[in-house]
Amino acid sequence: MKYLYLHGLGQKPDSWDRVIKETKVSDSSVCLSLTEMLEDKAATYGELYAAFSGECDQEFYDNVE
Repeated sequence: MKYLYLHGLGQKPDSWDRVIKETKVSDSSVCLSLTEMLEDKAATYGELYAAFSGECDQEFYDNVE
């Protein structure tokens, strides 16, 4: 199982570093970046949802194969 961590607005993916370290799941963890997911698109709910959904699909299908 892979664990996906998504930071809140005003934070960065490294906001999860300490949590991941303390929970001992670092080998199966991915910290997602809203900025990288948007790829210079507008930060609207629709764009964020589509980008996050696509990222989740990619992580899922990468682990199925």
